[in-house]
Amino acid sequence: CVCDEGYVRNESNECIEEENCDKCSEPNEEYTNCKRTCPPELCISIIALFNCKADEPCEAGCACKPGHYRQQNNTSCIPACQCQEMEGTTECRATIEQ
Repeated sequence: CVCDEGYVRNESNECIEEENCDKCSEPNEEYTNCKRTCPPELCISIIALFNCKADEPCEAGCACKPGHYRQQNNTSCIPACQCQEMEGTTECRATIEQ
């Protein structure tokens, strides 16, 4: 697949307008045409269940890259294994030991 003229692929393989490519300056963030607010991109969403609607509206903006979350609103995106909620899990211990 190729993006239309004037569009480029972000790291999530989504076509975004070329002018939006460098809008997100924080590490582990990328611009998306459809940023969902539910579930929130917070570490707590790794373990908590949220009652999200399938047709919930989305908006363009900066979002955490896949596998990254924010510890709190308006903080930097961090890898899931750096979230307190993942501390001591088998998945994260294996990643740290490598």
